[in-house]
Amino acid sequence: MSDAEIATAKCSLSFIRRPQYVNFLGRYSILVNDHLIGKLRRNGVLKCEVETGEVVIDAKIDWCGSSPLFVHLKPGEHATIEVFNGTGLSLDLLSALLCQTPYLTLRRVDDPSTDVTPSDCPDSHR
Repeated sequence: MSDAEIATAKCSLSFIRRPQYVNFLGRYSILVNDHLIGKLRRNGVLKCEVETGEVVIDAKIDWCGSSPLFVHLKPGEHATIEVFNGTGLSLDLLSALLCQTPYLTLRRVDDPSTDVTPSDCPDSHR
């Protein structure tokens, strides 16, 4: 691939959100390089194309959000990102509301059908 082809090559991102009791009615805003690409609902999938290179991903709901996830993408590469509430409904929620910890968690997964255990996604079993 020439330098010109690499510079214009696209990559794809998929965002998945599995069912969780927390925020079951809310939608997560997904931002890539500080641009809103869409809202992710419960059990939803959101897809987009991005330029190659380093991509900064954030998720937000109301006034809470995630820590940024930095992903380096090669030409033609596809990445799947799982978005979930990593705090649960315990006192961690209070800590998240006070901006002490991220309320949402972003995690790159190789296979979107990978099973996630309740310990990975607190409150998903409720």
